[in-house]
Amino acid sequence: MNNTFDLYSQLNFVVPGMFGSREFFKRTYADPIDSDRDPVKIKLLQKLTAPFILRRTKEQVAPDLPEKTELVLWCDMGMQQRDQYDDVLGQIRSSIFLEIARDGFERSKLSIIPGIMKLRQVCNSPLLLPDQDVFCED
Repeated sequence: MNNTFDLYSQLNFVVPGMFGSREFFKRTYADPIDSDRDPVKIKLLQKLTAPFILRRTKEQVAPDLPEKTELVLWCDMGMQQRDQYDDVLGQIRSSIFLEIARDGFERSKLSIIPGIMKLRQVCNSPLLLPDQDVFCED
């Protein structure tokens, strides 16, 4: 949830109409809470939503949880996938270096994250990249 208005869709799904129209909820709760941090509106919304929200801490549920099981499986990319990964890596590397040369590192460092995400997509499945050729590998 990013803001108070995001809560409306969830509440309206659980109890349709209880919190009024979208406009009413936005005007009555979301705007005053998000822009003014109105303590009266916050308390009122907490009171209204309390029956629908269950919050438990880790300490409360820890006895009921099984031990964490972690399994790491390594697998190699196929030849075509590796070639595609190398191509994408080269494109990203060139793009980032050009941007750093043009704008400096401080202004360019946020462009590194989308590059990492794109490389991750190639690793997971090249089909996740809409601009790449589709291939099939045994």
